[in-house]
Amino acid sequence: MDLLETMMIAGICLVIGGFAFLLRTQLKALKQVRRQDIRLVGPHVGTRQDLYMGLLWSGIFLVQVSGLVRHIQPGPNNFPWFPLIAVASVLFVCGGYAGRLLLRWEITRREAFMAASSTQG
Repeated sequence: MDLLETMMIAGICLVIGGFAFLLRTQLKALKQVRRQDIRLVGPHVGTRQDLYMGLLWSGIFLVQVSGLVRHIQPGPNNFPWFPLIAVASVLFVCGGYAGRLLLRWEITRREAFMAASSTQG
């Protein structure tokens, strides 16, 4: 088994894991809606969803990159443009979820800092 196959298997595992965690989170939210639970939106629900979507898209990115590298053939005009565009678009979406996750963590840290500074002074 070479590196590209290992990368593809790791990507598929990330996709399946991210999808399973995301499905569990969505089913839990659906159960809360059916019970009409007041505590529907917790402080970490969006963070978890962004983390799971980031895992899912990172796995898709690994699968796409391994496919792109596998399709490259020697020669000046044999560069596969369609897989390159697919990798770029998946990287864009993956970066979007990573940015959302970092923004949520920054907001959480800022709120914790503001709460700590207001209790001291």
